[in-house]
Amino acid sequence: MKRKKRLAKKPIKAIGPPDFLADGPARLRMCLWAIALTFGYGFVNDVFLDRPEYRVSMEAIGLCIVAFTLQVIRFYKRPTRTEASRQVAERLWYGFCLWQQKTGRTVAVFSLALALMATPISKLEPTVAAASLRKSDIGLVPGMDSDLQGTDPVYRFNQASSRIEKAIQDRVPGNPEKVSETKAALERVVENVRLPENVAAAAKLELAYLQSYETISRIGAGSPEFLHQAGRGFIPGIPGAIGQGVDKTTFIATPELTHFTDVGPNPEFFSGFTVMAFGHNPGRPIPQFAISKSEDTQVVFNDIKVVGMAQDVGSLTWTNVTFQGCLIRYHGQPVRMGNVHFLNCTFERSPDGKGQQLLDYLSTHQGEPVNAYVP
Repeated sequence: MKRKKRLAKKPIKAIGPPDFLADGPARLRMCLWAIALTFGYGFVNDVFLDRPEYRVSMEAIGLCIVAFTLQVIRFYKRPTRTEASRQVAERLWYGFCLWQQKTGRTVAVFSLALALMATPISKLEPTVAAASLRKSDIGLVPGMDSDLQGTDPVYRFNQASSRIEKAIQDRVPGNPEKVSETKAALERVVENVRLPENVAAAAKLELAYLQSYETISRIGAGSPEFLHQAGRGFIPGIPGAIGQGVDKTTFIATPELTHFTDVGPNPEFFSGFTVMAFGHNPGRPIPQFAISKSEDTQVVFNDIKVVGMAQDVGSLTWTNVTFQGCLIRYHGQPVRMGNVHFLNCTFERSPDGKGQQLLDYLSTHQGEPVNAYVP
C-alpha cells in the first residue's frame, strides 16, 4: 500500500514527438555549434594552411549550412541528450531571453545565425591579413625581389614598386609571364582580403607599376629596339611614344584638336612628355587627351603631364602622371593608378552613377598622390 502511494506521488511527464521550432534551447545550441565550427574551419585554413581566401569563404559557408542541417536531423533522430548538455542549453537560452528583454531587441536566433553565415568567413581582420601576407611571397617579382621575402607588407610593396619603376625608367623588360603571375596573385589579395588602409594603398601602387612593367615587357619581347627610341612623337602602328621627359618634350594642342591620340586594344606605352591645351574653338567640346579602345588596362601612361584637356581615366593604367586643370570623367571601367596627381581639376559624374565612388575619392584628394585599383 505504501509502495502504491509513493508511485502515485511521482509526476507523470507528457511524452510527445520532438518539436525543433518549439525548443528554444536546442535551436540556440545548434546555431552556436555550427557557427563555432565554421569560424574555426575558416581561421585554420586561412592562417595556418594559407589557402585562397575566396575558396575558403565559399567552403565555410557551405559547411555552416550542412552542419546546422545535420544538427536538426540529429535532433529528430536522437532527441534525448545528457542532463549536463540539457542544463547548459537551457541556461544559454535563458540568458539569451534575458538579453532580449533588457535591451529591447527583437532579433531572433535564426536571424543571428543567418547574418553570420552571410558574412564572408575568411575576411580576416586587417591585422591578421597583414601578418599572413608577411609569410607569403605575394607581390614579389621572381629574380627581382627575393630579398624582400618575410618583410612587412607595406615596406615590401613600396620597395617592389620602386624597383619596378627603376626597371621601367631604364627600359629593362622582364619576363611578361612571370610579371603577369605576380600581378594576378596580388590582384586576388586586393579583391578578396580586407587589408589595413596603408597596406591596401601600397598594394594598389604596386599593381599599377606591375601593369606598366608587364606592358613594356610584352612590347620589349616583340620589339626590344622600340623601348630605347626616344625623342619622337606618336606614330600610328608603333606601340606608344617615348619623350625626353615632361620638362623637355611638350606637345601643344591647337584649338581645332579633338583629341591627342586613340589607344588600344593592344598593349601600348607612353612616357616622358607633356601635352597642353590652352583653349578650343567656341561651341566645341574640350579636346580629349586619349581615347581608349580597350576594355582592360594594358595601355600605360607613365611619367607624363596633361594640362587643360578632358580625360576618361577608365580602361587605362596611369603611373607618375599629373593632370592639371583637366576635366576628368570615369564610368566604372577597370583602372590602375599609381602616384597620380590631380591639380585644380573638375570631375564630371556619369549619368548612370557608375564610378561615382572613385570620382569622389579623386576630387577630395586633389594635390595628393593617388593610388587606385578597380578590377
